[in-house]
Amino acid sequence: AFELLGADGFVYYNDRASNLAGVVHLDGTITPIAKYDPSDPDRGVHQDQPSGVEPTPEVAAEPPSGPTAPPVESSADTGQAQTSPAETAVTPSPPTTGPSSPTVDPGTPSVPPPPASTPPPTSTLPAVPVTPTVPTAPTSPTVPTSPTEPTAPTGPTSPSPTVLTATLSGPATAHAGDPLDLAVTASDGEITHAAWDFGDGATAETATGSTTHTWSASRDQPYRVTVVITVPDGRTADAALPIQITEQPPATLTVEQPTGGIVIDGQSLTCPSACTGTYPRGSSVRLAADSDTGKIFSRWTGDCAAETTSTCTLTMSADRTAGAVFVDDPTPHPAIVTGMTFAGPWTDPTVTISGQYFGSEPPPSTSAAVTTCGEYGTGNGSWFDKNDLWFRDDTGAWEAGASDGKGFGDCVGIVVQTWSPTTIVFKFGVSYNSYDHWYITQGDSYRMVVRGTTSSGTIDIK
Repeated sequence: AFELLGADGFVYYNDRASNLAGVVHLDGTITPIAKYDPSDPDRGVHQDQPSGVEPTPEVAAEPPSGPTAPPVESSADTGQAQTSPAETAVTPSPPTTGPSSPTVDPGTPSVPPPPASTPPPTSTLPAVPVTPTVPTAPTSPTVPTSPTEPTAPTGPTSPSPTVLTATLSGPATAHAGDPLDLAVTASDGEITHAAWDFGDGATAETATGSTTHTWSASRDQPYRVTVVITVPDGRTADAALPIQITEQPPATLTVEQPTGGIVIDGQSLTCPSACTGTYPRGSSVRLAADSDTGKIFSRWTGDCAAETTSTCTLTMSADRTAGAVFVDDPTPHPAIVTGMTFAGPWTDPTVTISGQYFGSEPPPSTSAAVTTCGEYGTGNGSWFDKNDLWFRDDTGAWEAGASDGKGFGDCVGIVVQTWSPTTIVFKFGVSYNSYDHWYITQGDSYRMVVRGTTSSGTIDIK
C-alpha cells in the first residue's frame, strides 16, 4: 500500500511494498529517503557531525586483529523492538597519532571521553560505504496542493443601461380656445407613463406619449409645457417645450349674393352690396333675409342651413358662411302705389310710379286694337291689360295703354322705359297730343291702375 502523511509543512510518502520513501515538498520536488533494509543494514546510514566538528574522511577499515563482533541480529530474529540504523551505527575513524574526538551521534546521549591512558576502542562494525547507491525513486505523483477557495459566483454582468432621453413636439404658437395636440417620444423603449404639466395650472397623466390640451387665455409670456416619461425598465426622462398662446383673430362672415332679396346683419353687412363682415371671436351675429316684391324667402344655406325662418343667429367662434334663397311668390301680391310724379314738358311728359309689388314687366296685350290712329306697337307704345297698367286723364277724357270700351282716345299707347318691383317709368306713344284734348294739363285729375291697384290724384307737372 502507498502511504502519504502530512506534518510540519511536509508530505511524506512510503511504499510499503518497496524500498521507496521520501519527502514531497510544496513546490513539487521530491527528496528520496533510504529505508532500513535487514539484508543491508548499513544502507543509507549516516551520522550528523556535531556543530563545530570537522567531518573525518571516511577510509576503509583494516582487517580486525581481534575477535569479530557477532553480526547484529535483526528484530525479526531476536524478537526485540526494531531500532533505526541511525541509532546503532557508528562511523569508525582511521588510526591517528593522537587521540581523536569520538563521533557523537546527536540521537544518543553524550559519552565522556575515556581517560588519556586508555586507548580508544576499536569498532568492529563494518565500514559504511562512502557513497551508498540509492536507487532512483520512481516519479511520485504530484501531490495536489490545497484547493484554492472558489470565488463565489457573482451572476451575469448586466450591461450598463442606456441613457434615456425624451423629445417633446408641438406647435410653437396657438390661439386661446383652440385644442392643441402634443406628443413625446423616448430614445429607446416604449413609454408606459407620462406626467404632463401645461404651465397654466392644469396637469394630466397618460399611458402613452400623446395628449391634447386647450389654453383658455392668452398672455405675453409663453406657457412652458413639461413632461416626465417612464419606460418598462423603470428609467425616466423629461422634456420641455415653450408654447406662445395668442388671442383669437376676428372671425369673418361671408354671405353669398342673393337673387330676389337682401341679407342684412343690422350693422354693416347689407348683401348684395356688402356681403362680408368681421366680428370678435365668439360673438353672436343675427342675419335677416328680406325678399323683393313678388319673391318670398325659401331657405338658408351654409352655416345657417338648419334655420327654418327668415332670421339666423350665428356664433362666430370661427369663420362662417351663409346664404339666403328667394323664390317667386306663388300668390301675387296687390301693388302698393306710394307716389306718382310728372316731369318734363306737358307735350312729352315722363311719368314715374313708386311703390311695391309691381313685379316684372308684363307682356303687351295680344289683342292689339286697330283704330283710326293705327296699331299699338308701331311707335305708339303698347297696349297692356287694363289690370296691368292703364292711365286716364279724367279732365281731358282720354286714356292711354288700354281702352275702357268707350272710345276715349284709344289711340294713345304707353312706352315703358323702366319696370321693377318698386318703380315704373313710362312715356306716352306718338299718338299723344295728336288732338288738342289728348294731353295732360296742370291740375287735371287722373286715374291709374297698376297690377290691379287703382290710384288717383291731381296732375302736378314738375
